[in-house]
Amino acid sequence: MASGNQNKALCNVKIIILFEDFCRKQLKLKRPLLKILTRLFAYSRPALSIHIILHKNRLACVARNKALLSVKLHLLCSRLYSAGLNLAYEKYLLLHQPKNPQDMYLFFYENLPAIILGTSLRLEREVYLHKKHPPVFRRMSGGGSVCHFRGNLNYALIANLQQWPQIFPVPDSYRVIIGALTTAMGSNVAMQGLSDISVWQRGVWRKISGNSQARKRGWLLHHGTFLYNLTSARQISYYLQPPEKQPAYRKNRSHRAFIATSLPCRSRTVLMRNISHSLVKTFGLQLAYSPLTAQQQLTELRSVGLSAVLSERISL
Repeated sequence: MASGNQNKALCNVKIIILFEDFCRKQLKLKRPLLKILTRLFAYSRPALSIHIILHKNRLACVARNKALLSVKLHLLCSRLYSAGLNLAYEKYLLLHQPKNPQDMYLFFYENLPAIILGTSLRLEREVYLHKKHPPVFRRMSGGGSVCHFRGNLNYALIANLQQWPQIFPVPDSYRVIIGALTTAMGSNVAMQGLSDISVWQRGVWRKISGNSQARKRGWLLHHGTFLYNLTSARQISYYLQPPEKQPAYRKNRSHRAFIATSLPCRSRTVLMRNISHSLVKTFGLQLAYSPLTAQQQLTELRSVGLSAVLSERISL
């Protein structure tokens, strides 16, 4: 019985020490002191977890209450293919869903053909109106116009700006988040302009992803697109006019010349896995899959008033 109680007490505390030569050469920490430290925290109330991690010659010591949960990245995948409803669900996640400020939320979705305008763009300047085009919606973030279609994966990352101060400055947030995503895409992929992800092909940078942000009530919505199939990509130049504002690296190229002709990833599943794992690694999160059904999405949208979150539909 005594042995069982002792083991139970020792289980209340977890000491992870990755120090090797660091403790021996710099901290001069001896084995007897380690034993005393272990026993001291093993019998303390409330039990604390001591995590001592050596990374690039830095010693980070974080004390957490045992009752606290680890910080998670909640992964949600939409079962809807309506651009209006998926954009509405982004808005619901940002403004209405109860969230843990310590956690991050990653929402994946894919739409049937649609055109999405930035919050301040004009329809007549962005779309060829004399052509029969898919429905046009306006999103809550800035940036340029995009075509959504099958083969174009959309993602939305939602995070609390107070909890994650490293992404509070706008330039830093793009650099950190997009930097994580480009790492996941492999070689010859880099961030270009303010928020594009491009691949180096035939001596020039060609775009595979566009990103934009919205910030409301202390929360960040960072969303973007990733091409993984080029079958429908030719629709972009057919429906969209050349943008008024262009990044310098575009060099006034047409949509067709600007979009990549081959992609670093051609699998939707692999792309989702790479994005989620890169964010987990960058922010030190634990991946948590949250099952989502189409009925659940519609029910949650109706619970806050569907008209309050539906994205503005500009044109048929």
